[in-house]
Amino acid sequence: MSTGISTGVAIYQGDREKDLDLIRATGATWCRVDLYWPVIQRGGPDSFDFSQADPVIKGIRARGMKPLGILNSFPGWVLEGSEARQFAKFAAECVKHYRCPAYEIWNEPNYRGNFPQSAGTYTAMLRAAYRAIRRVDKSCRIISGGCAPASTTATSYAPAEWLRLIYANGGKGSFDAVGHHPYCFDAHTMPGDQKDWSAWFQMYGTEPSIRSVMADNGEAKKLVWATEFGAPTNGPGWTVTEPEQAKMISRALELWPTYKWAGPMFIYSHRDRGTDTSDRENFFGIHRFNGTAKPAVAAMAAASR
Repeated sequence: MSTGISTGVAIYQGDREKDLDLIRATGATWCRVDLYWPVIQRGGPDSFDFSQADPVIKGIRARGMKPLGILNSFPGWVLEGSEARQFAKFAAECVKHYRCPAYEIWNEPNYRGNFPQSAGTYTAMLRAAYRAIRRVDKSCRIISGGCAPASTTATSYAPAEWLRLIYANGGKGSFDAVGHHPYCFDAHTMPGDQKDWSAWFQMYGTEPSIRSVMADNGEAKKLVWATEFGAPTNGPGWTVTEPEQAKMISRALELWPTYKWAGPMFIYSHRDRGTDTSDRENFFGIHRFNGTAKPAVAAMAAASR
């Protein structure tokens, strides 16, 4: 089974080399890292500066891991109507520079906070990026943006609905695998529990599901990549204890390879990004902010052997 760590913003904070050592020690073979469009092209449409991510990608490879690059976030200079063309240019340059074995097209685009444009615009960007990447590299894997757990509201789309809209807007054939974030920690639900609101169960057990939408569009043979999975151990709202986090991750890594349609699974994240308990986003790490291990580290290492 291919396992990985999704780093989030923490990889660009603190001691990068120590963080990468923590990630490698978990047994991860993949490392998912953001390649931020507004950072790489912060000087405008004709500027490219890879200096922020270069040492991260180099460090991943130096430790024998494979990088999954997330092509993510809008720079402020992109004009409405030019998104697909400009994003394709950005994607092609990233592929020329990094030659990663896989790229994910955005992070959680089904949530307006991450992708404020329409599903149609996202699909146009996905299609344009796919064509541009393929002109540069015919072998890398292109993953649709991993969907956040969500319901369809004014500010979000349920994952299966978002995927349906991608197909409806002509996205078939513009990705090699479907990205998804099968979080299920609400009410301490475990992976595999048959709860319709669980993003894990929504992959295959609901109607519609991600798998049923793929099958309806003739792409049942493609895999689902779980590009984020985990649970927060502190903060407001639904959280889990550190032992519960370990149990949940252990169960996920045990169950995931039993699915014939499962690609790699990435645990989010390698280290807590802060200590402020008013924000549970600070506590998804399998290491604490100071780098000490939570029980989930041993659980992941055991599954990776």
